[in-house]
Amino acid sequence: MKRLFLLLLLPLFLMTGCKQKQVEIRNPVVESSFEEIQEKLGITFGIPKDAENIFYSIIAGNLAQMDFTWQNSDCTARIKASTSTEFEDISGFYYKWEKEVQLPVGYNSATARWIESDGETIGICIWQDIVPGLTYSVSMRQNATLENLFILANAVYIPVQGDS
Repeated sequence: MKRLFLLLLLPLFLMTGCKQKQVEIRNPVVESSFEEIQEKLGITFGIPKDAENIFYSIIAGNLAQMDFTWQNSDCTARIKASTSTEFEDISGFYYKWEKEVQLPVGYNSATARWIESDGETIGICIWQDIVPGLTYSVSMRQNATLENLFILANAVYIPVQGDS
């Protein structure tokens, strides 16, 4: 009798005990506009000459991103406000880089890194402008020569008024 009772209760137990809560995971990338990024984050991108297909987004509420095509390459520029003096790589590219060179971006010292991967040269340039507390990165998924990274970084960077 107990066995029959348990067999009758088992489906009921399974139906009530196995209810699953739905968990919503929000996408941290929110499509935005140039104006929204200026208004919400106080950040301004320089737009490289001949850049095409420009899209803006805000990541996790505090990182501005501009995706575009330039010099036959898919490119991304990112800027993040930070009060920390500790440098943070915000590029989202984590390769074992083959080459690394220091170069000037405005009055800042930047690091350019690149690697040959699957017949493409992928690269980043990262730097920090300590005076306004901004961290920058530009990346290229193709054609990432040192010259292109230098030109791209200096085109994206806009010194904050009052900086020299």
